[in-house]
Amino acid sequence: MTDEPDVHPEDEADGVGAASSRRKALISSVVGAVLGGAAMFLVVRTLVSEWEDAKAAITDAQVGWLVAAVVLGSAGMASIGVVWGRVLHRFGVRVGTVRVLAWYFVGELGKYLPGGVWPVVGRGELARRGGVPRTRAYASVALSLGMLYLA
Repeated sequence: MTDEPDVHPEDEADGVGAASSRRKALISSVVGAVLGGAAMFLVVRTLVSEWEDAKAAITDAQVGWLVAAVVLGSAGMASIGVVWGRVLHRFGVRVGTVRVLAWYFVGELGKYLPGGVWPVVGRGELARRGGVPRTRAYASVALSLGMLYLA
């Protein structure tokens, strides 16, 4: 499978000039980097401020249970990403599973920012930047979230 999603440009165009498109991409990248940095800052700040509780929990935990929790938690999150990939497929976008999972996990970093919209924006924008038309990218995120909430 190629790196580019299999979509037809005539199906949907974001139709702006090349210079304007590059400027939007640059602004979007800067905003994304700032939001990603903010998310990481908030995670580290919370861990540092609650280190004593975290340390006590980790110290008392058994390694086998921690490994099982990480494996099962990762599998659960990956399964949500796979469902999103299937929704994209239903919308006529063919993207490899590894790429969809990369978009999914990076996009989910937005949940560490205040406000609940950032994971949706993160996943939608990563898919859009990856070549998925904007309406399909965001509609697929919304539909996959709806399916998750109904499950």
